[in-house]
Amino acid sequence: MALRDHDAARAPSDARLASALGQPGGNEGTSATETGDPARDVPETKAQARIRREAIDGANHVFDDSFRRSLRGIDHANVMSVELISAVLLWAGLGWLVDRWLGTPPWFLVIGGLIGNFAGLYLVYLRGERMNAEEAHKREVAAGRAPAAPSGSGS
Repeated sequence: MALRDHDAARAPSDARLASALGQPGGNEGTSATETGDPARDVPETKAQARIRREAIDGANHVFDDSFRRSLRGIDHANVMSVELISAVLLWAGLGWLVDRWLGTPPWFLVIGGLIGNFAGLYLVYLRGERMNAEEAHKREVAAGRAPAAPSGSGS
């Protein structure tokens, strides 16, 4: 009994939520007597429903673009960290192998670690420059000063 009372009290807000999200089961075409909301005393027309759905879809599109940009930044950060760590591990591993082969520990391990550190930092620098160039190109395209595809990009 209490569960039914709770569901009955919640039903109008669920209908408004479904309507706001543009899902079936909303209160499109209903009146205040059906929803219990005095602000909705006039039935919504199909044109009003379409405009509301377009506004919600536009807001979702903006959210999707900003979400994709943030994921792209996270992706670049992950790639940079993997490049840096793998360069250090690769060169230090090669130095360790040379040390074992020549019997001169730890000199080549240290030298390999330093070379890997510099190589990894250089890779991070190159990726940062590439990201800056992509952002500058996007700004130019948005301003209408550049073609949509960068020349010589190969992609």
